[in-house]
Amino acid sequence: EKKFQEEIKKGDNVVTIGGAHGRVAEIEGDTFILEFERGARIKFSKSSISMASTKAIYSEKKPATT
Repeated sequence: EKKFQEEIKKGDNVVTIGGAHGRVAEIEGDTFILEFERGARIKFSKSSISMASTKAIYSEKKPATT
């Protein structure tokens, strides 16, 4: 999970452990600014990113093979 959090970059969509969904607008060391749908921006610690929730919602869906 720590590696996943360290690899987050500007523009990524993430979900926090508290359930907030947004796009990473800025990264500042161990924190990041999360931008929400209507333009609101809130600063979070990188450790607040939920790898499981983020991957479940935003991971690319692979096409089914037959």
